[in-house]
Amino acid sequence: MRNYLEFEKEIKSLEEDLETSKNPFDKDGISEVDTDKIKKIQDEINEKLSLTYSNLNSWQKTLVARHEIDLELIFILIKSFQILLYSQEIDYFLTINQ
Repeated sequence: MRNYLEFEKEIKSLEEDLETSKNPFDKDGISEVDTDKIKKIQDEINEKLSLTYSNLNSWQKTLVARHEIDLELIFILIKSFQILLYSQEIDYFLTINQ
């Protein structure tokens, strides 16, 4: 479960709506997923994110910097991590893929 900052409340509600829309199971059983509605909500989320983060004050930027990172993001960063080795003898960088 992601934690949201105070100024991200609208984004939170939109993301909850998005997850609800993606779920093919409702109170009546299996239902059809409305892809147009999903795209519309996703576009609205992207617009809100852009608008919100482009207008942060200094304190809000500090809060974002200190905000806990989603574990999924950490795994993505670790997975794409590359080690660079530099050899002065041959003046060459080596990359080690993990």
